[in-house]
Amino acid sequence: MFLRKKDKKGIVSQLVLLIGVVMSFLAVGGFLYVFFAEAEDKSVESICRASVIARTSTAIDIGVTDLNWGPLLCQTQDEEIGGSREEIKGQLAHLMANCWAMFNEGRHDDVLPPERVSTLFGLGPNKCFLCYTVTLPRAIEEGEIPAKEMFDYMVEKDHHKIKGMKYLDYIQGYGGQGYLAILDTLEPGHIYAVTYLSRQKEDSTWVTAGKTAVRVLLPPVGIIWGVNTAFSKTDFYNDKERPVSTIGIDNLASAEAGGCFTQGLES
Repeated sequence: MFLRKKDKKGIVSQLVLLIGVVMSFLAVGGFLYVFFAEAEDKSVESICRASVIARTSTAIDIGVTDLNWGPLLCQTQDEEIGGSREEIKGQLAHLMANCWAMFNEGRHDDVLPPERVSTLFGLGPNKCFLCYTVTLPRAIEEGEIPAKEMFDYMVEKDHHKIKGMKYLDYIQGYGGQGYLAILDTLEPGHIYAVTYLSRQKEDSTWVTAGKTAVRVLLPPVGIIWGVNTAFSKTDFYNDKERPVSTIGIDNLASAEAGGCFTQGLES
């Protein structure tokens, strides 16, 4: 078989790209090895965060999209929480903040595999990761916690590690821009999902409303800070025009139906 000159150039270009990919992968592997060997904090959260930072530093432009070749070493964790009503809200806020920190606080968007690339590698067109499953106690004083009450807690309370920084402000702009979505009433004994949803594109029909300190999401119809019959959760999870990364909390069944990764993410 004979190759034309143009074909040869194409093969050479592909080989150069492949070599670059392999070298990048080895470099990231070396970085992660050193990190894991020397880091004192080897928690699931810190390992995930380190891999996110490494991944974003190895983006390769292949024309169709950017490929991020650093492996994402993130694992879903199962949590059971309890205590007083305020303690339960505090623990949920803590987990949502941790999920945001795992993905480097929004400093790098498009961290999860883009649809065309993830499908190619058999990962599915998924841009949502489940950081935590959270089981609530069988009894909560005064009963269920409405979504708005949980949202107000995020607006009013300081981050557990950063004095003077409200939880909502932390997600909105401590690192990069982020949205917060409380998608369901929190009922005793039920299991919930704390999720990270990667940005889809810069321009969107989603906008913000109110003062910066109390930013909420405005879908096409109605305000979303909890259950809203005018707004489909399916549309929320599958929104291809999400302008910024988002931290959400929802019942586990809805998050799984929305396609969120529910196992280890090593892609």
